[in-house]
Amino acid sequence: MPYPQTNPDANSDGPAFIDPVLRYLHFEKAYIAGELDPAFDTLTTWEIRFVVDGEHGTPDEVFEWGRRMLRNYRPDLVTMEDYTWRYVQSVRTEIKYGSEEGKYDRQDLHLFQNVLMNGGVCGRRAFFGRFILRAFGIPTIAR
Repeated sequence: MPYPQTNPDANSDGPAFIDPVLRYLHFEKAYIAGELDPAFDTLTTWEIRFVVDGEHGTPDEVFEWGRRMLRNYRPDLVTMEDYTWRYVQSVRTEIKYGSEEGKYDRQDLHLFQNVLMNGGVCGRRAFFGRFILRAFGIPTIAR
């Protein structure tokens, strides 16, 4: 079943829904290109569900941006040995803690791009952590 996609406020032409088949093809292409975590090919169908069904209706291009951004900006976080913090360490090191700058969120950026730019507390930081894990093919679920 298609599910709602969130687009930046300034992108009123963005698709309203994510097509599950196209989402699968997005991750298949990223896997073939070697962009996902090496553990991706060991995931069960159940586990992959918690990769592809991203929160906040994340568009494919935002997942692509997340992988590119972290590989370019903090490649050490992509290759770190400690799986506890691989990728998600970026929340601790790159996401400013505080809510005072959320008012500067840009309408042409997706939520996760704004969180990286302006920081956040609690929810916004957790949302970014789950996003960056999913971008690299690591299953995650909100609790």
